[in-house]
Amino acid sequence: FAIDTLADYLKTKHNLSYFLINGGGDMYATSDNGKPVTIALGHPYDKSLGIGTLELQDSGFAASSPHVRSWTDARTGAAKNHLLTNEQVATYVTAQNATEADIWATTLCLNRFENKLDDVNALVLHQMNICHQDEVFQLYSGDKI
Repeated sequence: FAIDTLADYLKTKHNLSYFLINGGGDMYATSDNGKPVTIALGHPYDKSLGIGTLELQDSGFAASSPHVRSWTDARTGAAKNHLLTNEQVATYVTAQNATEADIWATTLCLNRFENKLDDVNALVLHQMNICHQDEVFQLYSGDKI
């Protein structure tokens, strides 16, 4: 929501046409002087690797994975994460704004919806296998990342 509010402010109050807002991975991009902004898709387990690219233009982006924000419970020694799931899932979503992209990225991590979503493009990985991939995601490898 903060990303979308800032995007609206930059467009309406400052008449900016070209910008990228990166809110820690959730993003909104207008364009790079009329051309799409190309971003790299981070590997959900290895931060030093990319798994592909995506072009953004006048759209929001969000990614979600239980492996990005995870920790070990000091009392029990159990692995915990911010999504409260043990699934090995990672999602990457583009939508008309960052809020919608974030909602779908989180939802798809918790419940793998494999049908086409209206106005949303998604890449869903389960145990690093591709469950769903819309045409906007250009991956570096085949069926398994």
